[in-house]
Amino acid sequence: REILEQIDYPTQFIETILDIISEHDTRNGYRTKEEAVMRDADKLWRVSKIGFYDDIRQSNDTAENYHNQLASKIRDPNFLFLESSRRIAEVELSVRHQEFSA
Repeated sequence: REILEQIDYPTQFIETILDIISEHDTRNGYRTKEEAVMRDADKLWRVSKIGFYDDIRQSNDTAENYHNQLASKIRDPNFLFLESSRRIAEVELSVRHQEFSA
């Protein structure tokens, strides 16, 4: 709140932002469309080129195994909330598979 108020962020959005932050990745489901978008965007980082390979390095997993884990997760409606997020994840995961399979 302090930071948002210091930069004169529009007050009508502050409570929504604080609510999303307060239960980041811990709440089952989502309360608002904005929260669903934010949580999905955060999870989509895992299928981005940087996120995918960073997670593999940190976990000492193989690209194939991590790919398969993510493929399973993105089909779970409790992992990604929006259909558009699932489509993005599927495309990005396909690109990652092509990269490490080449």
